[in-house]
Amino acid sequence: MDAALAQNVEIVVGGPYSSGILAGGAHFEYQKASPAIINKVEQIKRIAAAYGVDIKAAALRFSLANPAVAAAFWQAMREAKLVSERAPLPFIGDLA
Repeated sequence: MDAALAQNVEIVVGGPYSSGILAGGAHFEYQKASPAIINKVEQIKRIAAAYGVDIKAAALRFSLANPAVAAAFWQAMREAKLVSERAPLPFIGDLA
């Protein structure tokens, strides 16, 4: 990510939900999630719930936290109503 940022190369995150496990699915890295992964996701859900944060929104926000990630893509997804208006997007220039 640092090398991409240094060269002004934007990264598009293609799997912010880790193959579905962070969106309520049963797969992680394109295979059935192991009990250890399921346990970690349950821990994340508990922490997110304690703060009133939707796990899907948290996953998107986490994946967008690095400045090398292209935010314009997610803004376009929101405008097309493919991403919830409540999903946090990073503040990058005039996009937020």
